[in-house]
Amino acid sequence: MKITRKLRNSRGVALLIVLLVTTLLVAFIFEFAYGTRVSVNAAMNYRDSQRAYYLARSAVGYVWWNLENMPDSIPHNEWHVIPIISAGDTEVRVRWEDEGGKINVSTVGSNDTDLLGWLSQLFFDLGIDQEVLNVMKDPEHQKFEMLSELHLIMSDEDYAKTEKYFTMHSNLDNQVNVDTAPYEVLRSLLGFRGKDEGLAEDIVNERANGPITAARLAELELGDMTTYLQTADSKADINEKKVSKVHSFVTIGEYTKQIEAIIEWGRGQFTIKYWRAM
Repeated sequence: MKITRKLRNSRGVALLIVLLVTTLLVAFIFEFAYGTRVSVNAAMNYRDSQRAYYLARSAVGYVWWNLENMPDSIPHNEWHVIPIISAGDTEVRVRWEDEGGKINVSTVGSNDTDLLGWLSQLFFDLGIDQEVLNVMKDPEHQKFEMLSELHLIMSDEDYAKTEKYFTMHSNLDNQVNVDTAPYEVLRSLLGFRGKDEGLAEDIVNERANGPITAARLAELELGDMTTYLQTADSKADINEKKVSKVHSFVTIGEYTKQIEAIIEWGRGQFTIKYWRAM
């Protein structure tokens, strides 16, 4: 009886050991599998992050090359999908804006009467308090370096209204490209110069017929506005360097990457003046 009881006890202990080892082994396997999945997902996320960043970065160069060699291939200020790269779970979109079509406010603190009059009319049209302009032209703001600095002296609402009409990097002073300037910029300019603001809509509509020339402006009774409106035939040099803001947006699966860059380009090369990755 004692021997039989000992055998039973031994078998019970062995069974407990087997169950314990099995439990530990199963737990280890699940832990290993979970850790592996986490590592694989982290590696895939890092891979997609890097791919998205470098695709977004390359897209800036893609826009520059097209502006330089095939300027009509990417419409101004419209999102364009790059077909060669976009496939499967990957999509690359780009958009560019001509900084020459915006008001250069980098020297607003210098009390330039033309610039201040233009801005005053724009603020009036947009419903922004003129006191904001008084703060902008304060001597402490002789020269802004970045557009975001304006946000320090503007409310969120006012900054959102004006951001798309201002630049710090245009090569034009008190002048905008008539072919790319937003309607609001044209309207405020005409209002400031005592012209019929309704002609701004005529200019925008005329763009559909091709680049606007000085002769066409004269037909619109705006021949004296070439001081402020750069036309296709008034550009000093066909190789003159231009400044553009480029937006690239990349989606890979559920991962996205954005880059906003301002580039000065022309004569077969470009220089980055501003760069932000998001």
